[in-house]
Amino acid sequence: FYWDKSLGLSTRAKTLLELSDSAPLKSRKVIVSERDRHVICFGASPLGSNVQDRLLIRFSSQENPFLWTADTTNTAGDLRIGSGSEIVTAVAVGDAVFWMGYDRFYIYDGRVNIIPCSVRDHVFNDFNETQSEKVYAGVNTAFGEVFWFYPSQTNAVSNGGTGENDK
Repeated sequence: FYWDKSLGLSTRAKTLLELSDSAPLKSRKVIVSERDRHVICFGASPLGSNVQDRLLIRFSSQENPFLWTADTTNTAGDLRIGSGSEIVTAVAVGDAVFWMGYDRFYIYDGRVNIIPCSVRDHVFNDFNETQSEKVYAGVNTAFGEVFWFYPSQTNAVSNGGTGENDK
């Protein structure tokens, strides 16, 4: 959603789809980068399509949430992750974006890299993929940390749990 403060409190926010003819029609996660103010959609539909690509990242031009078509006069664009099956959730920190897949953690800081993680097997062997929509990412900038809250298999409804984030 986009709300224009200059129009006053009586004006309702509108979706980017109402305000742009090139914004993604579908996406799993939408964030705004802290420093350069790009709107970033993860698991987005390609330009001109309503078919969701769970590995496609699209971003608007800097400081312009309505411009999504890349050309030489703007910074809009897209990037398709070369491996994996789906972006679960993501968070932007400084000039980098971090996200959790179904088997690894990733960073994009100009290129995509896998984040080494000593607890990777512990996390992904107990990750309840059927509840992946509930994954939440956060940051602790004081210590340069990125963290994810996720639902575990241990807490799955089929195991007598709630199915909610518990790890």
